[in-house]
Amino acid sequence: GLEGVELSGTVTTAPAAEWAFVRTVAYPTSPEFGPADTGSEGYPMCFQHSPQGALFAAATALAVPADSALVQPWIDYALSEGAYREALLSEVGGNTDSSGVRLQLVGFRMLSYDGDTARVDLAVRGSSEGTTITASTVYELIWEDGDWKINANVANPFDFATIPDTSGYIAWGA
Repeated sequence: GLEGVELSGTVTTAPAAEWAFVRTVAYPTSPEFGPADTGSEGYPMCFQHSPQGALFAAATALAVPADSALVQPWIDYALSEGAYREALLSEVGGNTDSSGVRLQLVGFRMLSYDGDTARVDLAVRGSSEGTTITASTVYELIWEDGDWKINANVANPFDFATIPDTSGYIAWGA
C-alpha cells in the first residue's frame, strides 16, 4: 500500500531513516519506503516497490532473525515461492539461536535492480565472544504478492562472506 513504484534505478546515497530494533539489531524504517505494516506475529513487512524499498527490505531481513520467536513466521512470509523454498525454510528454521552475537549495519551497495528483482549487498559489523568481523551479505530479492521477498528460486539467496573493510559501500546505519 505504499505510494510510488520505480521499475528501474539504483540507490546512490543513504536514505533518511528512523531506526528500530529487533533485540539488539537496528533496522531502518521510513513512512515512504517501509516497513509499512506488521505481520500478526510482530515481524515488520510491506516495502515500497522501488530500489529504496528493496534496500529497506534487505536491511530488515538482516535484523529480524535476531529474535528467535519471529524467525519462523517471518521467513514463512518473507521467502518467495520457488524451487528452493522448502529447503530454505528447513535450513533457516533449524538455526535460530543468535544469543551473544551482535550485528550492526554499516553500509550498502545496490548491485542490481530491475523492478522485478533486486540484489542488495549489506556491509555489517558483527561481534561474538570478543571477536569482531566485517562481512558482506548479499540478498537476492524478488517482487511477489505486493512485497519484496527473499528469492527462493536461487539456491543461496543470502550469501555471507567476510570482507577486509567497507571500501566501495555507501555508509548507512544507526
